[in-house]
Amino acid sequence: MLSLPLKTHYLEAFLPHRSPMIWISEVLTVSEKGGSCRAVWPNAQLSGGNTELQQTILIEWMAQSFAFLTAYKQTSDNSNTNKLSKAFLVGLTDLYLRPVSDHALTLDAIVTIELKHVVPPFSIFSANVMIQNIEYGRGTFKVFGE
Repeated sequence: MLSLPLKTHYLEAFLPHRSPMIWISEVLTVSEKGGSCRAVWPNAQLSGGNTELQQTILIEWMAQSFAFLTAYKQTSDNSNTNKLSKAFLVGLTDLYLRPVSDHALTLDAIVTIELKHVVPPFSIFSANVMIQNIEYGRGTFKVFGE
């Protein structure tokens, strides 16, 4: 099993994204029902001054955190069963996004994931984004995976 915290570059082969579109830097904790990751702001051209784009980044952080946690679990599972080769975000409910302050743009965030239901090929999870103990985003995600 890989030790935690784990830099996400060890898991990049499991995801379709590549730098500079990977915005999760570390897998911090993993449990049977979820875990947490550290997220970083993309470069200033992608985030600076655009509130809607900044809030979209919060959603992407939550989705990428689920993907990296799933990849971590797959690399730690020697049974080779229930391995995802593709996943697509197909639904999002109960979404809350706080406007992002300039100060928050200089800080890392902690994204927490909790798996709610798995009915193959769908997974439903809740996620939240915290920056210095302030909630900046939360939602319930539905992912199709195969």
